[in-house]
Amino acid sequence: MSDNDKRFSRIGPPDVAPVEFEGRRYEQIVNGKREQLDQRTGYLGVTDLATGKRVAAIKVYEVPFDPDLEADVQDVFFVYLELQAAERRLLVEKAHGQRYPVALDGHAVTPAP
Repeated sequence: MSDNDKRFSRIGPPDVAPVEFEGRRYEQIVNGKREQLDQRTGYLGVTDLATGKRVAAIKVYEVPFDPDLEADVQDVFFVYLELQAAERRLLVEKAHGQRYPVALDGHAVTPAP
């Protein structure tokens, strides 16, 4: 790899392990555009473990998009995903530090203070 190639390489999304709970897997969607969503990142995918089918795509946060910039430099990935079983929610933290509780029942999303 030349020095020019190294200069343009991008770091991929952080390795955030999916969470499995009550027969479902919850994980970051890394390229929502590929799945016909309105933005590339900021979505939590919900998959039924028995069937392997996606049952929901939850928009956790908005990612502003500037068409004059490359898409991958605008991606804002999850850096943390935690199950809070007693509260029946997941806690998602994005790269800029904001946290978002996501209700397992109804999928309501509320930015944490």
